[in-house]
Amino acid sequence: MYKRWIASFRGFIKEDRKYIYTFLYSQIFVWSFFILNNSKGKFSRYVIREYLKASESFLGIIGGFVLLSVFFRMFFPKKYKICILILILLNFLGNSLDMLVYLNFGTQISPEMMNIFFESNLNEAKEFTNSYLNKKILLLIPYYIIGGLLLIKIKTKIFIKMLALTFTTIILAINILKIEGSTYFRKTYIYKNISRSYSRYKKSAEETKKLMENFEERFKDIKVKDEMEEATYVMVIGESFSKHHSSLYGYKRDTNPNLLNRKKNGEIVIFDDVVSPHHYTRDTLLKLVSDYSHESEKSFGESMNIIDLFKKAGYKTYWLSNQEDFAYNQAGLSSVANRADEVVFTEKSLSDTKVKMYDEYLIPHIKKALEDDVKKKFIVIHLFGSHLGYANRYPKEFSYFEKDSYEEYFSELQKKNKVIVNEYHNSLRYNDYLINNIIDMTDKSSKNSYLLYLSDHGQIVYDDNTDFVGNSLPTVNKKAVEIPLIVWMSQEYREKNKENVEKFELNAKKRYSSEDIFYSIVDLSRLNYSEQIQEKSIFSEKLVEKDRRISSEGLIYESLIGAEKSDEKKDSNI
Repeated sequence: MYKRWIASFRGFIKEDRKYIYTFLYSQIFVWSFFILNNSKGKFSRYVIREYLKASESFLGIIGGFVLLSVFFRMFFPKKYKICILILILLNFLGNSLDMLVYLNFGTQISPEMMNIFFESNLNEAKEFTNSYLNKKILLLIPYYIIGGLLLIKIKTKIFIKMLALTFTTIILAINILKIEGSTYFRKTYIYKNISRSYSRYKKSAEETKKLMENFEERFKDIKVKDEMEEATYVMVIGESFSKHHSSLYGYKRDTNPNLLNRKKNGEIVIFDDVVSPHHYTRDTLLKLVSDYSHESEKSFGESMNIIDLFKKAGYKTYWLSNQEDFAYNQAGLSSVANRADEVVFTEKSLSDTKVKMYDEYLIPHIKKALEDDVKKKFIVIHLFGSHLGYANRYPKEFSYFEKDSYEEYFSELQKKNKVIVNEYHNSLRYNDYLINNIIDMTDKSSKNSYLLYLSDHGQIVYDDNTDFVGNSLPTVNKKAVEIPLIVWMSQEYREKNKENVEKFELNAKKRYSSEDIFYSIVDLSRLNYSEQIQEKSIFSEKLVEKDRRISSEGLIYESLIGAEKSDEKKDSNI
């Protein structure tokens, strides 16, 4: 048997060298693109270091391919070439998927990508695909063409020439496409990484579902008291709202006329330095609706959530959403939303419509909740806001900024992509209109009321000449996690809480992470909560500013300003 293996190995090396060349190339192209694009001018030290780190994994991958090929040659002599071609094709397809993700997001496949894939409905998947199938993916054409050429019987000298062509193609692509990559390159084999990412995602979803069972028994000792006889409190969670495109925060275009007017009249408090704990929706929302955070020793499923907080305080609770109830087996956010007394989702994942409903479709449901004759209400409103696919987020009558218009202060990329920028700004004006209407409705329904608005994360719309639109990694542009936080309070609320309101305004410029918003809502609602931490409330004079974690990898927001993150730190939780 040993001699057969040796003979088969020699025969494979001698007769089928082209397959080894092709497989080598399929791995070298993608990994070299990641390394060289991430180098950011640190060519000599960084590139050499990364290639050396990758060499062990690379040799393992190539060694595994050769062993499998020799195995097929020994035991399936008539079909072994087909088996080898299938291995090569799978390697191309897997690496192409990794490349697609990197070309659009500057990162490789991760558990967060699995969240997007498995917790998106049909409409979101289509919009996601349409937004990111762009000119950047043309890089895959030479990738496959060179790979096809290598399948022709070639000599070592020709292979070396093909490698030279490969690196020329990569360098040209890097300079033309200008992909804002991270400083970290994941060296795990693509299918191992996909399997690991999916496993982590599924484990998290299953743990959350399990932990949310028997909730009342586990939280029976937590006490929440409230002395209000009548109150209506509203929390609005927006989507993809960049404060850097908001006239509320000094942006020159009038993207928030109604709220800006309220600001001038002293009706709302604007918080200037708030960041979200992630640059994507799913994990951010888990932290917005509970006391779960990066600092937590307990999991999300073991955490108190805002719905049960208010139920314990004697409030009727509502969850009104223009985003689908799409969570994995009702885990994650869904496990909290469905604990509300009244739950409305405009769509279900199994009944997607071809056109996404505008957020105004929630207005009748909001009106019904506000007119409910119960005295104490807590209402969570989850909008679709300015989610990618901006043109689909507002009715035609809100096309305020003309498609071809642009401002002198636009970046060069914004001028080049002015249609998308204008669509985003129109979505912000529409969002402004809706929030203003909800404030009016809340004010009319209850004398003692407030409305708190914040976005799940920020948005990059070709800002700072970053060639990206959407919710990018904060390492690409930190504006991806810089969000608005706005609070409106009724006149009666202000009069009864004059001293507290003054404290709110004193904290308006302090740095804060929205992952602690749970504790701020406790203060804002004047609840007596046995587990309250005043140091985490932006409405408390005891607020302690902290370094803010903004990703699953444990990145510190403050470190993004003039400081470089270490690869080891970034690798800690990918």
